[in-house]
Amino acid sequence: MVLREAVSGRGAFSMQREAIRPEQRIRAEQVRLLYEQVPVAIAATLLVAAVVAYVLWDVVPRWALGAWLAAVAASNLVRGLLAWAWHRAAPPPGDAARWERRYVLAVALVAATWGLATPWFASRTDLYHHVLLAFVQGGMAAGAVSTMASSLRAYLVYMPVMVVPLGVQLALQGEGGDRAMALLLAVFALLLVSTARRINATVARQVRLALENEALARRLAEEKARALAGQRGLEAALAERRRAEDALLAEKERMQVTLASIGDAVLTTDTEGRVDFLNRAAEALTGWTAREAVGRRLDEVLELVDEAGGGPIALPAEGGSEGMRALLRPRGGGPAHSVELTLSPIRHHDGRVLGSVAVLHDVTALRDMARRMAHQAAHDPLTGLLNRREFERLLEHALVEARERGAAHVLLYMDLDQFKVVNDSCGHLAGDELLRQVASLFQGCLRAGDALARLGGDEFAVLLAGCGEADAQRVAEKLRRAVADFRFSWEGRSFGVGLSIGLVPVTATSGSLTDLLAAADAACYAAKAAGRNRVHVHRDSDGVAARRRGELRWVEELERAAGEGRLLLHGQWAAPLLDGAGMPPYLELLVRLVTGDGRIVEPGAFLPAAQRYRVMPAVDRWVLDQALGLLPELPEGTVLGLNVSAVSLADEAYGRETLARLREAGPLAGSLCFEVSENDAVSAFAAVRRFTEEAGALGCRFALDDFGAGLSSFAYVRNLPVRYLKIHGELVRDLLEDRVDEALVEAVNLMAHVLERLTIAEWAETAEVVARLRELGVDYAQGHAVAASEPVRLCLQAGPPPAPAQRA
Repeated sequence: MVLREAVSGRGAFSMQREAIRPEQRIRAEQVRLLYEQVPVAIAATLLVAAVVAYVLWDVVPRWALGAWLAAVAASNLVRGLLAWAWHRAAPPPGDAARWERRYVLAVALVAATWGLATPWFASRTDLYHHVLLAFVQGGMAAGAVSTMASSLRAYLVYMPVMVVPLGVQLALQGEGGDRAMALLLAVFALLLVSTARRINATVARQVRLALENEALARRLAEEKARALAGQRGLEAALAERRRAEDALLAEKERMQVTLASIGDAVLTTDTEGRVDFLNRAAEALTGWTAREAVGRRLDEVLELVDEAGGGPIALPAEGGSEGMRALLRPRGGGPAHSVELTLSPIRHHDGRVLGSVAVLHDVTALRDMARRMAHQAAHDPLTGLLNRREFERLLEHALVEARERGAAHVLLYMDLDQFKVVNDSCGHLAGDELLRQVASLFQGCLRAGDALARLGGDEFAVLLAGCGEADAQRVAEKLRRAVADFRFSWEGRSFGVGLSIGLVPVTATSGSLTDLLAAADAACYAAKAAGRNRVHVHRDSDGVAARRRGELRWVEELERAAGEGRLLLHGQWAAPLLDGAGMPPYLELLVRLVTGDGRIVEPGAFLPAAQRYRVMPAVDRWVLDQALGLLPELPEGTVLGLNVSAVSLADEAYGRETLARLREAGPLAGSLCFEVSENDAVSAFAAVRRFTEEAGALGCRFALDDFGAGLSSFAYVRNLPVRYLKIHGELVRDLLEDRVDEALVEAVNLMAHVLERLTIAEWAETAEVVARLRELGVDYAQGHAVAASEPVRLCLQAGPPPAPAQRA
């Protein structure tokens, strides 16, 4: 559009030619082109802003969207008033630089309303909206090329302010998909700057050529007048005209070379809609060579079909289409390309249509990436099944259907029996392979419309849509039998596994999503309690009571164990990985329960019940008593870590008693480090902060345990006086195989060091993992590769393990 007006806008040169330098006239014409594009730019900006607000209406706070829309409208009003003032003033060419500077300031204000708001929107939205915002920002920056190409200063101010903040925000969020999108946005921005520079240079050349042609026309007129006096003058005029024509042809060639170097496909047509030019990118995209395509109709060269329906798309006779999305079928077959088409008419200054220009931007790779990222966001990376978040979304929809339309659905909640045997005896790689094979087994037993998900660990769920209870029981039995008949083989060993299934009808009375999942979990637990490898159908009368009885049994067992001295204290050393001061030995205390028949029970079995029924303060008091008794026996400088729950920290009596005991311990209390889990620190932030401040004044240290499991407490870390961040073992265990886990460990470690905290990596099970942790700069490693968990007395006798780097 800018090129067309630059060539045909002769009205701009009706000024006092003799008194004005050519450079001033060129600058004045470029500024005129800039201001002529203001209405189009304002309309496009407001339209895109409305679309963005509509998409983010339920995602971003509405007050923020309203304020942003008002800012967008206000900034564009400023730009519109400036254009109105320019039209009224009709400034002389000597004032062009001043009006250009004013426009640069106005367009910087417009860009700032986008560039400052969209990173804030991105920080509160998911990956899908990040992709949308990146497309919008990139599209706005690309569209601005056509409206600002006559002023490179305006575009070089507008584009970075518009694009850079969002790119920086996406790069800093830590997600692999966000970083990739930030990189693409940066590359796209560089390409746009390069394109804008070329187009701006072309516009300047066209304006200069128009001035030269105008001067040439004057000279030809003078020569024609003198031609009556002699043939020599006429011949000179004809020679000058030929030189002008040669210059025009050379400029046309330069313009075609410029178009050929653009990455997007560009085709131009004549007045009859027949192709007269296409660049190399268009040849590659369409499958037509320039020799074959020239002279053919545009709709014959561009076979466009609708992305949704697959029907053909008719091109407007005179252009006027911008941002049309379609599939382009290349000549000779092959995969179709996803493209965005802009078709614009080329007009003479008197309004006549001289042809059209079609620009096609290939977005196939971006669309494929967006689809892959959307798939990853909704699926479990290990099994390829739906993940918990996507499954819960489908379950919410099923509940709405059941309440509003009386639809019949059934939820199956499934837990593998004997999975821990495989995982513990053969390792996590075997456990992961078992989960993949079982997931494939499940898929072969279900209908095409059933939703199968992995909820986490060895827990799976199925939503049987439009299914009655009797049919659901048959499906559940089919799944159970398939797993029962399955044998898992690993390194010459064979294992049998079972499947416990809780079956819950999804009805109008199922309650909330939380209620439904709790009922399904209780039914599955009932199936396990009844002997495992069976199906239990949930009834309103048995689910909650059965779960409560099971938890109460653990509470009773825990209370008896405490009274009978059947609580054990184990310990596990963490070894420093790096040399330097401030790296004392670290010993964590771990509680165990011994049943009446002598079986040692891990805390994962009884601590959840203790948390639910508020008996954790008693357990934490017992651990504190043991820890205080061990302080005189600790090797010099050793830090003794003990876990404390949010339930205990919220108990005022526990807090008073603990602080009193710490004061009695005196300087020895400085060896204690209270470990609080990340979730507890977030859920009971006020209580945790109060306790850490009061106990910290007595010399105690603090650690955030299981940090990074949900990355939910990054904002709280700087507000808690913690000394250690214990990186969650789920991230550490597979960091050699999972680049995302590795990146998260590295990010947590970097953040901790910026905040002057030390890091402890849990679940360091192999020497290779320990070596990689050292390379990443993690301060401590804790796990079987460093030291096993054993009775605390044995830990103290053995003493701190040597740093892995010092071992032979």
